[in-house]
Amino acid sequence: MEKKQQTLVACGDILIECECDEPTVSSMFDEVRDEIQGATVAVGHGELPFSDRGYTTYVDLFVCAPKASPARNVKIIKEAGFDVMTLCSNHTFDQGPDAIEDTLRLCDENDLARTGAGMNLDEASEPAIVERDGVTYGVLGYNCTGPMGSWATERKPGCNYVHSIDVMVHELPTIGGGSPVYSFPVPEHLERMQAQIAELREKVDVLAVSLHKGIGFIPGAIGQHEKAIAHAAIDAGADVIFAHHGHMLKGIEVYKGKVIFHDLGNLQALADLPDGRPFFRYGPLKAQRVRGNLTEEQKIARQREFDRRQGAPYIWGPNGTSCEVPPMDQMYHSMLAKLYIEDGKVVKVNYVPLRFHDEGAPYVLKRSDPEAQQLFEYVKNITEGVFFDTKFEWDGDEVHVITE
Repeated sequence: MEKKQQTLVACGDILIECECDEPTVSSMFDEVRDEIQGATVAVGHGELPFSDRGYTTYVDLFVCAPKASPARNVKIIKEAGFDVMTLCSNHTFDQGPDAIEDTLRLCDENDLARTGAGMNLDEASEPAIVERDGVTYGVLGYNCTGPMGSWATERKPGCNYVHSIDVMVHELPTIGGGSPVYSFPVPEHLERMQAQIAELREKVDVLAVSLHKGIGFIPGAIGQHEKAIAHAAIDAGADVIFAHHGHMLKGIEVYKGKVIFHDLGNLQALADLPDGRPFFRYGPLKAQRVRGNLTEEQKIARQREFDRRQGAPYIWGPNGTSCEVPPMDQMYHSMLAKLYIEDGKVVKVNYVPLRFHDEGAPYVLKRSDPEAQQLFEYVKNITEGVFFDTKFEWDGDEVHVITE
C-alpha cells in the first residue's frame, strides 16, 4: 500500500543561554511552532549541553565557554515539536562529563531520539532512529570542527567526530598575505563515518547526516574539507546533509541529486540582558550585555583580537573603519530545511525562510514579505559566490531547491 506524504524539517543551532523563566523561553518558539509540529519528524541541534551542574573545562582556550543551557529547556524543545536532537557541537564538553550525562538522560526522559554525543565513542556514534506510519528515519551526527577535547574516546564522554587538517600554501609572491588554505578530512575518520552511514542505510528509508562544521561568522566561506565530508556522506548513502556551527546561513549545494545545507544558521540564539529580558545574541543588543561597560577603544580592541584569531583583519564598519560587532542584518536570516517524503523516498527539498525579532524569537516569512525576497536573494548570492550552480524557485511561501 502506498504510504501517505510525510515531511521532515531540520533547523540550525538551538542555543538557549539565558536564565529567563520557562514561559518566556517557551514563547520564543511560538511563531515557528506550527512548522515544527506540523512535520512528521523534526530534527534539532543542541549547541549547548543541557544541565544544571558541571564545571567549565576550557577545552578550547580561545573561545569563551558559554554556560550549559538550563535542564528544563529540553522539555521546552520537546513541546515545541522536536523528535530528534543532534548533540555534536563544539560546546558539548564545555561543562564536562556531568553535563553530557544530564543531556543524554534528559533527551531520553523527554522521548527525544539523540545522536552525536555519548558517554563514550560507541554511544556517540549510535544513530537516532524514529518510525512514523511505516517510514523509518535515521540520523547520524558528527563534529567536524573541534575542539579535539570535545571528542569522545573509548573512555571519555564527548562527540562523534571527523577530524580535518588544513594547510596554508604560499602559491603567490605574497608571504604573510592572502595565501590559499587547503583543508581535508583525515582518511580513516572519513572511512569510519562512511561505514556507519552504510550500516544505517540498510535499516532506514530516509537517512540524514548532521555535520557541525564551518567557518564561523564569515559570510559565504566554505572550506574544502566541508564539501569533501558532505560528498563522502552522500556517497555512503545519505539522502540529505544538515550543517550548522557558523551561526549564519551558507550556500546550498546539490551533489548527485542530494541537497547539502552547508549551514542552516540558528533557530534559537537566546541570551538575557542584565534586567532579565531575552535578546537575540547576534544582534546589536549584544553590546549592552557583553560590552556595556567597555570604552569604544576597548570594544574595538576586543573585536580586533577576535579578528586576529579568525585570520583577519576583517573590516566591518563603514568607510573602512573597525567595528566591535559584525554586520547585523545577515545574522537575522535563517531557515528550516524541509523534505517531502512519499512512499519512503525524498521527492522534494525546500526551505522555509525565517527571520529573528530583536528579542530573539524566530518567525516564518511569507513570500509577500519584503524580507522574504531579501533572504531568497541572499541565499542565491552566497550559493553562487562559492561556485555552486544550485537553482531556486518559490513554491508557495517556501523555496524549492531544484535538484534535477
